Amino acid sequence: MKVILMKGKWISLSVAFCHILLMSFYLFDSDIENDEYQELSLSAMIWQSWSKRKHRLEHDYAITGWVLSLLPEIREDVAERMDGDARMAIKRVVTKLHVPPNPNPKTSEEHLEIILDIFWKEFDDFQNKTGPYGYRPGRFLSPDALNGNSYVWHRLYSLPYTRVLGLLSAKLLQKD
Repeated sequence: MKVILMKGKWISLSVAFCHILLMSFYLFDSDIENDEYQELSLSAMIWQSWSKRKHRLEHDYAITGWVLSLLPEIREDVAERMDGDARMAIKRVVTKLHVPPNPNPKTSEEHLEIILDIFWKEFDDFQNKTGPYGYRPGRFLSPDALNGNSYVWHRLYSLPYTRVLGLLSAKLLQKD
Protein backbone atom coordinates (compact mmCIF):
# COMPACT_ATOMS: atom_id res chain seq x y z
CA MET A 1 0.00 0.00 0.00
CA LYS A 2 1.35 3.42 -0.91
CA VAL A 3 1.32 6.00 1.84
CA ILE A 4 2.02 9.70 2.09
CA LEU A 5 2.67 12.11 4.93
CA MET A 6 -0.27 14.45 5.55
CA LYS A 7 -0.60 16.76 8.56
CA GLY A 8 2.17 14.83 10.32
CA LYS A 9 0.52 11.39 9.86
CA TRP A 10 1.22 8.60 7.42
CA ILE A 11 -1.98 7.76 5.56
CA SER A 12 -2.87 5.66 2.52
CA LEU A 13 -3.28 7.33 -0.85
CA SER A 14 -6.97 6.44 -0.98
CA VAL A 15 -7.60 8.13 2.36
CA ALA A 16 -5.55 11.12 1.22
CA PHE A 17 -7.56 11.33 -1.99
CA CYS A 18 -10.85 11.29 -0.05
CA HIS A 19 -9.48 13.91 2.31
CA ILE A 20 -8.42 16.19 -0.55
CA LEU A 21 -11.70 15.65 -2.37
CA LEU A 22 -13.73 16.52 0.69
CA MET A 23 -11.54 19.50 1.44
CA SER A 24 -12.25 20.77 -2.07
CA PHE A 25 -15.99 20.39 -1.46
CA TYR A 26 -15.69 22.58 1.62
CA LEU A 27 -13.40 25.16 0.08
CA PHE A 28 -15.90 25.78 -2.71
CA ASP A 29 -18.97 25.54 -0.50
CA SER A 30 -20.06 28.95 0.72
CA ASP A 31 -22.08 27.48 3.62
CA ILE A 32 -19.05 26.02 5.40
CA GLU A 33 -16.34 28.07 7.02
CA ASN A 34 -12.77 26.75 6.88
CA ASP A 35 -12.64 26.68 10.71
CA GLU A 36 -15.58 24.28 10.75
CA TYR A 37 -13.75 22.03 8.28
CA GLN A 38 -10.78 21.81 10.63
CA GLU A 39 -13.02 20.53 13.45
CA LEU A 40 -14.65 17.67 11.50
CA SER A 41 -13.24 14.16 11.35
CA LEU A 42 -12.88 12.52 7.97
CA SER A 43 -15.91 10.29 8.53
CA ALA A 44 -17.98 13.28 9.67
CA MET A 45 -16.94 15.19 6.55
CA ILE A 46 -17.91 12.27 4.32
CA TRP A 47 -21.28 11.91 6.03
CA GLN A 48 -22.00 15.63 5.90
CA SER A 49 -20.94 15.84 2.28
CA TRP A 50 -23.13 12.84 1.35
CA SER A 51 -26.10 14.26 3.25
CA LYS A 52 -25.87 17.55 1.37
CA ARG A 53 -25.68 15.88 -2.05
CA LYS A 54 -27.88 12.83 -1.49
CA HIS A 55 -30.98 14.39 -3.06
CA ARG A 56 -29.05 15.02 -6.30
CA LEU A 57 -27.84 11.43 -6.51
CA GLU A 58 -30.84 9.44 -5.27
CA HIS A 59 -33.43 10.33 -7.88
CA ASP A 60 -36.17 8.24 -9.47
CA TYR A 61 -34.17 7.33 -12.57
CA ALA A 62 -31.11 6.27 -10.55
CA ILE A 63 -33.27 4.09 -8.31
CA THR A 64 -34.94 2.48 -11.32
CA GLY A 65 -31.53 1.87 -12.93
CA TRP A 66 -30.35 0.25 -9.68
CA VAL A 67 -33.36 -2.08 -9.70
CA LEU A 68 -32.81 -3.09 -13.35
CA SER A 69 -29.08 -3.73 -13.00
CA LEU A 70 -27.78 -7.24 -13.67
CA LEU A 71 -24.63 -7.26 -11.54
CA PRO A 72 -25.05 -10.12 -9.02
CA GLU A 73 -24.09 -8.00 -6.01
CA ILE A 74 -26.59 -5.31 -7.03
CA ARG A 75 -29.31 -7.94 -7.62
CA GLU A 76 -28.72 -9.14 -4.02
CA ASP A 77 -28.80 -5.55 -2.75
CA VAL A 78 -32.11 -4.93 -4.55
CA ALA A 79 -33.58 -8.12 -3.07
CA GLU A 80 -32.56 -7.01 0.45
CA ARG A 81 -33.18 -3.25 0.37
CA MET A 82 -35.95 -2.46 -2.10
CA ASP A 83 -38.74 -0.83 -0.14
CA GLY A 84 -41.92 1.15 -0.68
CA ASP A 85 -40.02 4.37 -1.44
CA ALA A 86 -38.09 2.63 -4.22
CA ARG A 87 -41.32 1.19 -5.61
CA MET A 88 -42.89 4.66 -5.66
CA ALA A 89 -39.84 6.05 -7.48
CA ILE A 90 -40.12 3.30 -10.09
CA LYS A 91 -43.85 3.94 -10.44
CA ARG A 92 -43.12 7.61 -11.18
CA VAL A 93 -40.60 6.65 -13.90
CA VAL A 94 -42.96 4.13 -15.52
CA THR A 95 -45.73 6.75 -15.40
CA LYS A 96 -43.52 9.44 -17.01
CA LEU A 97 -42.51 7.10 -19.82
CA HIS A 98 -46.10 6.06 -20.57
CA VAL A 99 -47.99 9.35 -20.59
CA PRO A 100 -49.89 10.18 -23.78
CA PRO A 101 -48.75 9.95 -26.43
CA ASN A 102 -47.54 6.60 -25.15
CA PRO A 103 -44.31 5.67 -26.99
CA ASN A 104 -44.76 1.98 -26.21
CA PRO A 105 -46.63 0.27 -29.06
CA LYS A 106 -47.17 -2.84 -26.89
CA THR A 107 -49.29 -0.87 -24.38
CA SER A 108 -50.56 2.11 -26.38
CA GLU A 109 -54.21 1.16 -25.77
CA GLU A 110 -53.82 0.35 -22.05
CA HIS A 111 -54.67 2.54 -19.07
CA LEU A 112 -51.83 3.56 -16.76
CA GLU A 113 -52.91 1.27 -13.92
CA ILE A 114 -52.85 -1.73 -16.28
CA ILE A 115 -49.39 -0.70 -17.53
CA LEU A 116 -48.11 -0.48 -13.94
CA ASP A 117 -49.61 -3.89 -13.15
CA ILE A 118 -47.91 -5.38 -16.23
CA PHE A 119 -44.59 -3.81 -15.18
CA TRP A 120 -44.75 -5.20 -11.63
CA LYS A 121 -45.57 -8.70 -12.91
CA GLU A 122 -42.66 -8.51 -15.36
CA PHE A 123 -40.37 -7.14 -12.66
CA ASP A 124 -41.35 -10.03 -10.37
CA ASP A 125 -40.41 -12.45 -13.16
CA PHE A 126 -37.10 -10.61 -13.65
CA GLN A 127 -36.29 -10.59 -9.93
CA ASN A 128 -37.22 -14.27 -9.44
CA LYS A 129 -35.89 -15.50 -12.82
CA THR A 130 -39.31 -16.85 -13.81
CA GLY A 131 -41.58 -16.30 -16.81
CA PRO A 132 -39.54 -15.17 -19.83
CA TYR A 133 -36.45 -14.95 -17.60
CA GLY A 134 -36.83 -18.53 -16.42
CA TYR A 135 -36.61 -20.21 -19.82
CA ARG A 136 -32.84 -20.00 -19.79
CA PRO A 137 -31.60 -18.91 -16.33
CA GLY A 138 -28.04 -19.11 -17.68
CA ARG A 139 -28.70 -15.80 -19.41
CA PHE A 140 -27.96 -14.16 -16.06
CA LEU A 141 -24.42 -15.58 -16.32
CA SER A 142 -23.74 -14.14 -19.78
CA PRO A 143 -20.72 -11.81 -20.16
CA ASP A 144 -23.06 -8.82 -20.61
CA ALA A 145 -24.81 -9.59 -17.32
CA LEU A 146 -21.60 -10.18 -15.37
CA ASN A 147 -19.86 -7.10 -16.81
CA GLY A 148 -22.75 -4.77 -16.02
CA ASN A 149 -23.84 -4.22 -19.63
CA SER A 150 -27.46 -4.13 -18.53
CA TYR A 151 -28.63 -2.15 -21.56
CA VAL A 152 -27.33 -4.75 -24.03
CA TRP A 153 -28.66 -7.65 -21.96
CA HIS A 154 -32.13 -6.12 -21.55
CA ARG A 155 -32.25 -5.27 -25.26
CA LEU A 156 -31.58 -8.95 -26.06
CA TYR A 157 -33.57 -10.70 -23.32
CA SER A 158 -36.22 -8.27 -22.02
CA LEU A 159 -37.33 -6.11 -24.92
CA PRO A 160 -38.54 -8.95 -27.19
CA TYR A 161 -40.30 -10.86 -24.38
CA THR A 162 -41.94 -8.19 -22.21
CA ARG A 163 -44.46 -5.41 -22.73
CA VAL A 164 -43.22 -2.74 -20.30
CA LEU A 165 -39.99 -3.73 -18.51
CA GLY A 166 -38.05 -4.25 -21.74
CA LEU A 167 -38.85 -0.82 -23.15
CA LEU A 168 -38.24 0.84 -19.79
CA SER A 169 -34.84 -0.87 -19.55
CA ALA A 170 -33.93 0.03 -23.12
CA LYS A 171 -34.81 3.71 -22.63
CA LEU A 172 -33.38 4.09 -19.15
CA LEU A 173 -30.13 2.14 -19.39
CA GLN A 174 -28.89 3.14 -22.84
CA LYS A 175 -25.57 4.94 -22.76
CA ASP A 176 -26.00 7.33 -25.70
